[in-house]
Amino acid sequence: MSVYAINGAAGCGKTYTIMEKLIATLEETPLKSLQKVLALTFMHGSRLRLENKLKALPNLKNNYQCLTIDSFAYRICSRWKSLLLDKKLQIASEDEYDLNCRNAAELLTDSHVRNWIACSFPILLIDEGQDLTVERLQIIINLKDCLCLLIAADEFQCLDDRLRPNPLASWLPDVCQPIELTLPRRTSLKGLLDAGLALRTGNSPVATKNDFKIVAAPGVPLSATYVCNAIAWGGTQDIAVLTPSNSGGYASSIITMVTEKACGKRKNGPYKIHRELSDEDKILVLLNGRSLESEYSIEEALIFLKTLDTYNYIIRSTIAQISRKSSLQGVNRIEGKKIREIMLRFTTLQRQRWAANQTGIKAMTIHQAKNREFDGVIVLWPFTVAGDDEHKRRLLYNAITRAKKWCLVLVQNQSILLKAPFKNV
Repeated sequence: MSVYAINGAAGCGKTYTIMEKLIATLEETPLKSLQKVLALTFMHGSRLRLENKLKALPNLKNNYQCLTIDSFAYRICSRWKSLLLDKKLQIASEDEYDLNCRNAAELLTDSHVRNWIACSFPILLIDEGQDLTVERLQIIINLKDCLCLLIAADEFQCLDDRLRPNPLASWLPDVCQPIELTLPRRTSLKGLLDAGLALRTGNSPVATKNDFKIVAAPGVPLSATYVCNAIAWGGTQDIAVLTPSNSGGYASSIITMVTEKACGKRKNGPYKIHRELSDEDKILVLLNGRSLESEYSIEEALIFLKTLDTYNYIIRSTIAQISRKSSLQGVNRIEGKKIREIMLRFTTLQRQRWAANQTGIKAMTIHQAKNREFDGVIVLWPFTVAGDDEHKRRLLYNAITRAKKWCLVLVQNQSILLKAPFKNV
C-alpha cells in the first residue's frame, strides 16, 4: 500500500495531476469485479466538481463513489452500529458530523472494518485535503496501510483558523514525500500570478494597469460604478463578485445598486447578478425574519414549521425528520438550535443533490468560491474583516486566484490599503 501526495498553489493543476496519477494507478492495478475508487473531500461543492472530473475518465467507467468525508463516516457508523455499541461508543445522528467522524476513526482501528472497506475500495482519492480536521484526518490515517492513498492539498488555501498548524500538512512528511507543483495552469497573466505569490509569501500585492487592480472606492455609488464598468469592459459574462463577509451591508448594497440601475457617467448597467446564498443565509430567508425559540414541544415545533414555506424541500424534510424522531424515539421536546441543525443538514443535502449551475454573473462569499474559477473576479473588501493578518491574506489569496483573466479589488476605505492583507505590516 502507498501514499502519494501533491501540494501546490491555487491554479497549478492539483486535481488534474491527481487524476493523471489515478489513471496510472488503475493501469498498473486494474479494479477487480465489484471494486470501485473512493473519492472523498470535505465540502459538497468540492465533491460535485470532483465527481465531474471522475465522470470524464473513460477508463474508470463509473466505477467510483464520490462522497464528502462526513457522509463516508456516517456510512461506516451505520454499517457497523453493533460494533459501536460493543465498544460502548455514543451513537450519533446523521447531522452530528464530528462525533460520526470520531466514531468512524475508532471503528477503523478494527482490522475487519478496514478490510471491509479495502476490499470494496482499493484506491482512496482525497481532494482539498487541507480542510480535514483532526477527526477526519484520523479516518484517512487509519486506512493508509490497507489501500492506495492519493491526496491533493494546499495548506495556504485553508480558511479555517482552527487548522493552524494544518493537521494534514504536519502528517504527510512522515508518510511520503509530497510532490510540489509550481507551474500555473489557470492563468499566465503576470499581474495575477505576482499578486498570488506576494500574498503566499507575506508580501504586499501590487496592482497593475490591466489584469489586477486595487482601488479604494468609498461610498456605495462609486463602488457600484466600478463594478458596472468592470462588467461592461471585462469582455465576459463569467464573472464572480466575491466578498470575505456579507456583514455590514457593504457588498450587498453595492450588488443591489448594480442590479437596479445604470451607474456612473457611462451609464453601464443594470446587470443581473445571481446571489449564491450561504447555508446560514438560506435558513434566515426560510425563517422569514422569525427566530427560533430555545425549546419547543414536538407539536409546537411542527406547528411553527408549517407556517413557513412547506413546498420548500428544506422545510418539508425538516418536518418529516422531526416527526420521525418523535414517533421512533419517543422524543416529545426539541431545542430550537436542534431544529436549525436539521434545517442546515437538509440545506447541505439540497446543495449536494441539486447543485446550482448558474451561468453569467454570480455573487458569493470567498468561502463559497473555493475550488472554483471564473474569467473575471471582483472582490468587495469591507472596512472590517474578521481574523488575524494571516487569515486576511489567505482570504484575499483565495479570491484573487479564482480569476483566469482579470481581477478588480475594491476596498471600502483608503485606510484599508495601509493594513494587511494589502500591506505587509
